[in-house]
Amino acid sequence: MAFRLNREVEDLFITKILEKRELHHLDREFMLGKISLYCEKNQKACRKFAETPLTRIKKAKFAEDLVRFVRKEAHVCYGMYLTKTIVKAPQIVHDLEKLAKQSAVHVVNKDKLSFLHHQLLLLHLSTQERLHLYPQVYHDLFAITGRPRKIFDLGCGFNGISLFYSHLTDLVYTGCEFNQKDVDLLNQYFRAIKKISTIDGKAVKIDLIKHPEAVAQHSADVVFAYKIFDLFPSTVVETILKNLQCKWIIASFPIKNLNRRLMHAPRRAGFQKMMRRLGYTYKTLTYDTELFYIFEQHQRD
Repeated sequence: MAFRLNREVEDLFITKILEKRELHHLDREFMLGKISLYCEKNQKACRKFAETPLTRIKKAKFAEDLVRFVRKEAHVCYGMYLTKTIVKAPQIVHDLEKLAKQSAVHVVNKDKLSFLHHQLLLLHLSTQERLHLYPQVYHDLFAITGRPRKIFDLGCGFNGISLFYSHLTDLVYTGCEFNQKDVDLLNQYFRAIKKISTIDGKAVKIDLIKHPEAVAQHSADVVFAYKIFDLFPSTVVETILKNLQCKWIIASFPIKNLNRRLMHAPRRAGFQKMMRRLGYTYKTLTYDTELFYIFEQHQRD
C-alpha cells in the first residue's frame, strides 16, 4: 500500500521542485502523482518523511532524492521543451489582451501583434525551433490534407499560438495538454485574440497516458501529434490512434538528438508499421530538425 505524505510535507516538496525555473508552470496534480509514484517505490524513505521534523527534511539527502526523481520525470515529458523564460508567458498574453482591446477603437497594430506572437513562441523549445519554418510547414502540410476546418492537437504545448502563421480562417481548434496551468494560459490567449482572429480556439486538460481513449470525444479534419509519440508506450500510442475521430493525422518526430546531432535512423519503422496495420497510408516531409508523417485514414478493421 502506498504511503501518503501529509499536506505540509507535500507543499515543501512542491516548492522545492518548482525552484527549477523551467518547471515553473508544472501542474500540482502531476507533481503529486510523481511524488506518490516515488513513495510506492521507496516506502522506507517516505516513512522517514513522517518521522522527521520539517526543518530537517529540507536539508536531508533522502528528500533531495525525491525532488530529483520528480524533476527527472517532469523533464522527460514536459521540462525538456520549456525555456527558463517561460515565466514571461502570462505577461505577454496580458499584452495581447491589451492590444486586442485597443483594436476595438483603432486598427490593430500588426507589427506589435506579430512581435508578441513571436515572443510567446520563443518560450517553448519546440515552437522556437519551428519559428522560422511555420509559414512553409503549414503551406506544405495543408497542400496535402487540404485546408482544415477543425484541428485537434495532442500534447499541444504552445503550438496553437503558431496558427497565427497558418493563414487559416474560420477554424475551430482544440488543443489538449496534461498541465492545467498551460491549459489556463492557452485559454487566456484564445480569449485575448478572439476579437482580432477568426480562429475559435480552446484548450482542454487530458492526460493522454492515463486516458488515451479520451481523444474519441474530439472529432476533427486533422489531428496534430507533434513530438509526443516517442514519449508514450506503444500500447498508449495505438489506443490513441484507434480512438481518433479524423481523416488525417500529422505526427512529427525529432531528427536530431539532445546534442543537436542528426540521428542515424530518424524514421520510426515501428510507428510506420503500426499505422499501416491500422489502415493508414502516409507521406513524409523533412525539415531542419523534424520529420513529419502525414497519414490519411482509409479503412480500419
